[in-house]
Amino acid sequence: MLRTLFYTFFVPTTLMAVPAALAWQPIPAATWLPMAGTGLGTVAIVGCFVSGLRHGPAYLLARFGYASVVFAALLDWIFFGLVPDSLTVLGVLVVTGSCILILRLSRPTTKPAADD
Repeated sequence: MLRTLFYTFFVPTTLMAVPAALAWQPIPAATWLPMAGTGLGTVAIVGCFVSGLRHGPAYLLARFGYASVVFAALLDWIFFGLVPDSLTVLGVLVVTGSCILILRLSRPTTKPAADD
């Protein structure tokens, strides 16, 4: 899991260090706490996703990454009062329907052992 977190966070951070340094502006003190919360939340989410890969096949779990669109729309609605438009609702329905379909069509490839 640490290797995946390393490639997910350290490599992009290293690549963006020079452009960030060239365009750096002071960050207001009131912004530090939300930034830290966002960073910790992102690490937790990626850690949970990587941990989930230990319990299920990647081809099945990767598709559920699209569920973030559903949660983003829901959080926009709850915290910012942005009512989803018809395209957003359609996207949520497509993602939700796809996830349900994947679960229903996914069957274990191994058969249970016969009792002797």
